[in-house]
Order: sequence, then C-alpha cells, then structure tokens
Amino acid sequence: MKKLSIFLLGALAFAATSCEDDPDLNAPIQSNPQGPVYSVEGVTAELPSETSFVLKDCADAGRNIPVANLLVTDFPAGKELNVVTYMSKDESFASSREVPCSVVDNTVYITPDDFQNAYVACISKAPSAKDVYLRFAVYADNYRIGNEDSYLGAFKFNVTPFPSDLVIEDNYYLLGTINGWSVPTALKMNHSDLSGYDDPIFTLVVDITPDQAADGWWWKIIPQSTFEAGNWTDLANSAYGPEENGSEDLSGMLMASSINADGSYKDAGAGCLFEYGTYLLTIDMIEGTYNFQLAIPHLYIMGEAAGWDWNSPLVAEMQTSDYINYYAFARLSEGGYKFTSEKDWAATFNLGVDGTPTITDHNVEGKLANGGNNNVLPDITGLYWNHVNLPALTFDSYYIATLGLIGDCTPGGWDAETALTPSADGLVWEADVEFGASGSFKIRANDDWTFSLGGDMTNLGWDNAPNIDTPGAGKKHVVLNLSAYPYTLTIQ
Repeated sequence: MKKLSIFLLGALAFAATSCEDDPDLNAPIQSNPQGPVYSVEGVTAELPSETSFVLKDCADAGRNIPVANLLVTDFPAGKELNVVTYMSKDESFASSREVPCSVVDNTVYITPDDFQNAYVACISKAPSAKDVYLRFAVYADNYRIGNEDSYLGAFKFNVTPFPSDLVIEDNYYLLGTINGWSVPTALKMNHSDLSGYDDPIFTLVVDITPDQAADGWWWKIIPQSTFEAGNWTDLANSAYGPEENGSEDLSGMLMASSINADGSYKDAGAGCLFEYGTYLLTIDMIEGTYNFQLAIPHLYIMGEAAGWDWNSPLVAEMQTSDYINYYAFARLSEGGYKFTSEKDWAATFNLGVDGTPTITDHNVEGKLANGGNNNVLPDITGLYWNHVNLPALTFDSYYIATLGLIGDCTPGGWDAETALTPSADGLVWEADVEFGASGSFKIRANDDWTFSLGGDMTNLGWDNAPNIDTPGAGKKHVVLNLSAYPYTLTIQ
C-alpha cells in the first residue's frame, strides 16, 4: 500500500483545476463552484471543478491530475495525514484498485502514468473515454480515520486513456473457401459483449469437408471496417492471415496488412488447410495468434470425489453447443479436481488451475492452464454447476446448497421454493409436492435466480429455459436426476 504524506499546518486547502501543475502558494483561492462534500471526522473532500481528463494532454503538459481537495477542520495534533486512493468502474467499489497519489497543499494528485496503469488494470484496456470513480481513505500516521468502511468520495471522472498502438475492432469475420471470398457474406466470429481490448478472443466453428480439404481450404480474416466497406480495401489492418501466404499451419502468428515505407500496400497472407474435420478457429487479437483446433465434443471433470478413477460414475461429462462453453453438474470435494478433454491424463486438454482462483461464498472461478499440475481446490464438498470457456481457458464452479420448485402451481408460489431433498452424493433430489391445477414452475438453486432449470423434463435446460407446466392438481412425487446428461425431472 503506497501512502504519501504531508504535515498539516492549517485549515482549508487551495482548490485546484484540471491537469494543473503543483499550485502556486501565493495564488488566490479559486472560486469555482463547489462539488459534493463528504466528511470523515474533521476531514472533508471536495470534488475539483474539472472532472474530465485526457491523459495524453496532461502528460504532454507535464501536469498531474487533481482528484480531490481536502478540507481539514480537526485533526490529531502532530500526526501525519496519509491518503490512499482507490479506483473503481462503478459507485459500488465492489472491485477496486489502489492508485499511487501525492498530496500537495491539501490537494490529492495522480500522475497520468499512474492513472493509466490503474485504468488498464481496473477499468478497460480500450483507448476510449470512460467514467471512473475514485474514493479516498484517510489516515493519521498509520491509524485510519473513521473505520475500515470510512471513505471520502466517490467522485466520478470521465477519463480518456493514452492512445493504443494496437488496433482492435469490435468484430472480425472469416472468409475464403467457406464463402467464395465474398466480403459482404463473410462469417462473423463469436465474441463477448466486452471491448476487443478487454476480451481479445474471437472464435468460430468451421466444417471442412474431405473434398474441400483435398483441393485446399483457403482462409483469411477481415475486421469490421472492411466488412462494412463491402469490398477489399488497401489499408493497414484491413485484413489478417498467416505470416506466409499459403501456409498449411493450423496455428501461428496472425499478420495484418500494412503500408510499406514507399506508400505501397502489403496484403496479408491467406492460409490453406488440407485436413478435414470440424474445427474451432480461435484468434487472439492482443497476442496476434490464430489456432485451428479440432472441435472438442466434451470435457470431463475428474477429482477426488470420483476417487481419481476414470471408471467412476462421478466423473462428470461436460456438454457444449458451440465448442466454446462447456457445462455440467458434478460432485466436487476439497481434495480437488481438474478438467480434461478425454478420460485420460494424456488428453489433448489436461486443465489445471492457473494461479490462485477466487472463492466467494464457496463459488470458485479462475484461469486454467493446459498441462497444469495444480488441482482446483474448493473450500467445501458438495454439488457444483460448472462452466469452462475453452478458448479463454477460464472456469467457474457454482456451489449449490439447495434446490427447490418455485412457481404459481407450487405451495410457495413465485415467492418461495418448495425444497427438494438430496441423495448422499447430491446428484438426485426428490420430494412430495402438492401441485395446483394450473400454472407453471421452474427448479431454482440457492433461493435466488442465479441458476435455474426448466424446459423439457426429459432434457432440462438452463440459461433462462422455459417454465414447466403443472402436472395437474394433487400431491405428486418429484425426482430430479443430475447424475448424468441429459438432466431429467420425473413426476408421478
């Protein structure tokens, strides 16, 4: 924790303006309109009059950024005032980052470089302007003023980060043999809702037939700007392909078109594959790589709960509809677990945890490493709903403490679950339930809507699956079976 301090000699701070040099002590106090004021036992913070910054402009001018004016009316005598600044993308500060700061004449400053580093780590890697929030913890020497929840702020600023040398567009498209090289009909690659700078992974599942492979299956990537132009353009970063034109490599560096020193256009190469099959094409626009991986039909969850025995029925088979996201219920124990692409430790993917995962309320999430030796270690044994994003090598395991029926045909209506009772391994849940003559219901976990099941009772769906119609009036025995896919619900 970095703390920069001053000795307090007096009362009110001088106000500061945007991107200002360290203030002239003989200058008059500014008369800008006062922003919101927050108090912590004799110290208040005032929002500076300027709340919009372009970091490059501040850096070019050699100026630091004022983010709070401290007003001191009461403070322990002989103590040093320490300030720690925190940055967040929203007012909740559920996820925040410390930002190095300095205090000059009771004004808190952040350098453009420190602001940029925190912005990239906490807000976004994209070079576009965004709102950020700052708040401040105040200390007398090492003693925090107030308590651990006492802050000054949160102040909102609009910040334009430094420009990026890397150009990443919002969408990318595949074309070649797959569509006759037509720019207007290029196939859009899958991507999350995040900026390409924050999530640089783009994917697409492609089928290469034996006839296409025999003749050579050609491919190239174009960005959204070329797609919207509707035709090839002789511009830098208007097309991407392998380093060598005609490369048969299934993976490698993704090279962009460019402009030569003499002003002439240098096109990107095109790849040519001679191996048929269903592939998942993944491009990483920050690393500048591409990879054609034979599509993985399933992942498996192996762990201590299954006795590390591939023949155990507790080895869970994960399902996918896009060869990107894989899902399954599994009983997991504190002894750990891993993910593999076959029931074999020599599998193409043998995924262990990369670094230290985050565990919150028994829910586990983190990064994976192929060939990693480290097991994922949950903090409690039980039933989990598991998700792996294979191209991104991320996972999350959602702990399920309870399951129940909820709906207007159940005793609790849509306000309360009718609880199901689990088997010893947590994979079969059942109860006698009094149903109404009309209405519908769903199966819900943990008394909230983070996870639910619905739809076809012979093949239950997740991710906002439809409601299930009432089986008719009367008390009926309900059995939810999560031991194998498809997950089923029987009512008798």
